[in-house]
Amino acid sequence: MSAEEELSPSRRALYCFYGRLQKAIAPGIRYSQLDYLDVLKARAVPGCRWLDLGCGHRMFPDFMSAEERALAARAAYLVGIDMVASDVKRHRTLAGRVAGNIESLPFAPESFDLVTANMVIEHVVHPRALLEQVFGVLRSKGLFIFHTPNRNCALIRMARLVPQAVKNKIILLLERRQEEDVFPTEYRMNTERDILSAAAGAGFEVVELKQLNSAAITALLGPLAIFELLYLRMLENPRLAWLRSNLVVTLRKP
Repeated sequence: MSAEEELSPSRRALYCFYGRLQKAIAPGIRYSQLDYLDVLKARAVPGCRWLDLGCGHRMFPDFMSAEERALAARAAYLVGIDMVASDVKRHRTLAGRVAGNIESLPFAPESFDLVTANMVIEHVVHPRALLEQVFGVLRSKGLFIFHTPNRNCALIRMARLVPQAVKNKIILLLERRQEEDVFPTEYRMNTERDILSAAAGAGFEVVELKQLNSAAITALLGPLAIFELLYLRMLENPRLAWLRSNLVVTLRKP
């Protein structure tokens, strides 16, 4: 049974209410995981060798399990690596599972055509080291595609001021993620400027850097979501794109 099917009546009602609010206030807003999925659909060619960094126990949220399976089926070989061995062990779509540090990849040079990371880069302590590792395991013309929060976003800045214990409770309420699924954030490569600088230093070409809004994090807070939606609507102005909540980045090894 999917997470969507397991929603309580009260949560389902709140999501439906939020859906109506979003259509009325900010109809152009889209869940950024769907944007990330679209980029992978366009870039993950059939028969590719694919490495997913910080894979956890899934590549996408539970309600996107069908899309995850369809996308994973394109790969000739799909391997994931994560420091939490128990998560990797129960991953639903991987052909290969590795427990290890993504800043020290245990793979032969030029092993992969595609490397991905979904909401992982914000946790990386040494992004330059990570990029150098990814560069090494990619074949020529290989791609590194990642989805991560934008440190310039006002809500991200405010969240960084909240004590971790309080943050854990808020995440449990809004996302139903337990404390063991919440990891410290660093945000060391989470702005356009930082990404461009780090990519150039590691030898990557920047193919695409998309600055995106995502669904309101206050979706389950009823009418309070109105204020965040109004803010997100304001950020649809191209001149304010640098303040949007999420980044989907495609880098290429020459």
